[in-house]
Amino acid sequence: MPLGVVLFEVLSGKQAVDSSLDEEHWGLVNWAQESIREDSCLHNNPKQRPTIAEVVACLESVLALQEKANYTLHPPGMKIFGNKVPMFLSSFIEDKSVGSKRSLDIYFGTIGGENRILRRFEFQTIIVATENFSETNKISAWGDGEIEAMYKGRLQNGQGVLIARHDSNSYYQEYKNEVSLLVQLEHENLLHLLGYSIGGTQVFLVYEFAVYASLDRLIKDHECTLLDWNKRNKIILGVARALLYLHQHGPFRIIHCGVNPENILLDESLDPKLSSFGFARCLAISEADCIKEKSVGGIPGYIAPEVYQTYRLSTKADVYSFGVLILVTITGCTVPNHYLYNSSGHMTFEEYVWTNWLDETSSDIIDPRIDVDSSSITRVIHIGLLCVQADPADRPTMEECFTGSEIKENVTLLKIAEEKVGRKRCLELYFETIGGEHKTLRRFEFGTINVATEKFSENNKISRWGSHDFIVYKGRLQNGQGVSIARHNSGSRSQDYKNEVALLVKLEHENLLKLLGYSIEGTQVFLIDEFAVCESLDHMLFDRGCTLLDWNKREKIILAVARVLVYLHQHDVIHGNVTPGIILLDESFDPKLSDFRHDNQLSTKDDVYKFGVLILETMTGYNIH
Repeated sequence: MPLGVVLFEVLSGKQAVDSSLDEEHWGLVNWAQESIREDSCLHNNPKQRPTIAEVVACLESVLALQEKANYTLHPPGMKIFGNKVPMFLSSFIEDKSVGSKRSLDIYFGTIGGENRILRRFEFQTIIVATENFSETNKISAWGDGEIEAMYKGRLQNGQGVLIARHDSNSYYQEYKNEVSLLVQLEHENLLHLLGYSIGGTQVFLVYEFAVYASLDRLIKDHECTLLDWNKRNKIILGVARALLYLHQHGPFRIIHCGVNPENILLDESLDPKLSSFGFARCLAISEADCIKEKSVGGIPGYIAPEVYQTYRLSTKADVYSFGVLILVTITGCTVPNHYLYNSSGHMTFEEYVWTNWLDETSSDIIDPRIDVDSSSITRVIHIGLLCVQADPADRPTMEECFTGSEIKENVTLLKIAEEKVGRKRCLELYFETIGGEHKTLRRFEFGTINVATEKFSENNKISRWGSHDFIVYKGRLQNGQGVSIARHNSGSRSQDYKNEVALLVKLEHENLLKLLGYSIEGTQVFLIDEFAVCESLDHMLFDRGCTLLDWNKREKIILAVARVLVYLHQHDVIHGNVTPGIILLDESFDPKLSDFRHDNQLSTKDDVYKFGVLILETMTGYNIH
């Protein structure tokens, strides 16, 4: 309400309270309310006041019209202290019927300002384009309720369009909300509003889109074979792009509040468009990411738990809906709000997906029309499961969903899954997926590791590594391949070896260990590296009986460590633990850097300092520890 008072002070040139008038009209608000009737910024009922986005849109429209010297249309207005106030928004809101067709024309004609003029279509043009609203051209009744039906159509110039039919009395606020947003948004995966038409008591919004079908219809049609994995993946990616634009990159931040397959429209190439902004909400750039509503729209199963429990809306509510959309698109299940059944009994849709994923029976839940066995499907399921977590704070942002930050994604998945299944199974899932499609880690049976190290004999022990959390052994596989095996206790500093794994599957350098696989036995985790290790640098430096390290070899080791640190820093990786104990040498004294730390407080200069200490220790043979 204060904004409304300020606007009238600016327009009238009067103060909010003017004692020069008779006592009944001292207050500017009272005078304005009497002059303009109801439904404005000054309405006593907050629900009847327009949104800031609507106010801004109307003010911009008024300004644009006033700047046109040759503009002849004079909108209706009321006198306030002798000044005329434009009435675009008020005249439209106060008359909710199309009896005020003129008001609707003014609203649609001005809402986009000078740069986005909506075309007014004759009703007869709409009838012809849709073949008299034939059932053949009907796409669906839109899911959220604010639209009676959608039709595909073709204008006389051959342009394909989508036409949404609204009842102007029932959902006027919703389609008005949609129009006020879409005239300001521009994205390849959002519908482009072309114009409007008014016929009787109905309003038609015309979109520039040759629609083929909704995603919902193609998923439900089990005879449809168009949705292979590549197309489904493309659709999911397109929706992610649209939501990322709405949440972060548009002219203002928007919570869509209606992400579901019925609102994903596809053209003949199955390129998606996100539609239905009737229940969308705007957030100012500096506004908190959470707002509270008295009522919300949406389809059960896609609404985030915090929304229907507390009516609290945030961008994370869209993330939840997006997660359900992912799982529905992959599984082909169209009733995510219903209980499903398996050998464990009835469970929610999310629990059903979780159980099958953890039991390694993902193939049982993937839509049989997806005839491909791809690890990319598993990764997208992972993102979907991250998005449907109960706590909004645990869900990723749309940017994280879109970029697919593998390290964060898998670590978070591990944390969630540990609450649902045993730790061993969670670790196996972590190692199986961390490398993505291009780097699959081999799972070794513990018996294989036991044989390779001769039952972890003292003769095969290299050293206790720098962090003192694990021990390194040299070993040889049955095929003769030399390996180094690091034995970790899974309960101590597990984040360190998970961080190392996440890095090594991405990095490639001759002086870095190449991770071959893993093994899990009891509480212990074993990382197997493809490297015939001979000894660690610290053992050779500080063993006074060792005479193998002449100056040439020491210089070669120092230079190699310098090269690998340059490589890491170029890839924004800080090692954090450069010491002789974590430099492994083969029989030719070629070094491999290992044991990565993870500390956000470190900088590249910390590596430089420790490298300097390493040089001094290597030259002098003196152990500073």
